[in-house]
Amino acid sequence: MNILITGGYGFIGSHLAEYHLNRGDHAYIIDNLSTGSLDNISTFINHPLFHFEETNILTWPDLNKTINWADRVYHLAAVVGVYRVLAEPIEVVATNIAGCERVLRAVAASQWQPRTIIASSSEVYGHSQQPRQNESDTLIMESSTNARWSYSISKLADEA
Repeated sequence: MNILITGGYGFIGSHLAEYHLNRGDHAYIIDNLSTGSLDNISTFINHPLFHFEETNILTWPDLNKTINWADRVYHLAAVVGVYRVLAEPIEVVATNIAGCERVLRAVAASQWQPRTIIASSSEVYGHSQQPRQNESDTLIMESSTNARWSYSISKLADEA
């Protein structure tokens, strides 16, 4: 199986790559290293079925070609981290929404149309006083003056 992981130098992406490599799958990771780390892939960086590229999901020229190669796409690439979300709300919205849109358009246009998994966040549930939340709960978003909501809205838009 051929696997593409966007945002693959992070904790989840690197473990997904390792899992698939252990199964004998080909794993191709892209990441811009804004929050991920090459240390996360150091144990399998020289694996013959592994390929990685430091690039940006918004500008990567090989996206369509690689999606046509992939059997499965894990889209994890996103601006994350509370400090970055607060400091860069415009980049959060632009990268998270446009990056996901770019992946989905490439999947829709591909002849192969690989199974695609998009990572979301519990942040999409918004503010709630309930001790437990359900996917069927009504979403409660606070005022847009709270810069942290740019992340929540961007991940909710990706889900939509």
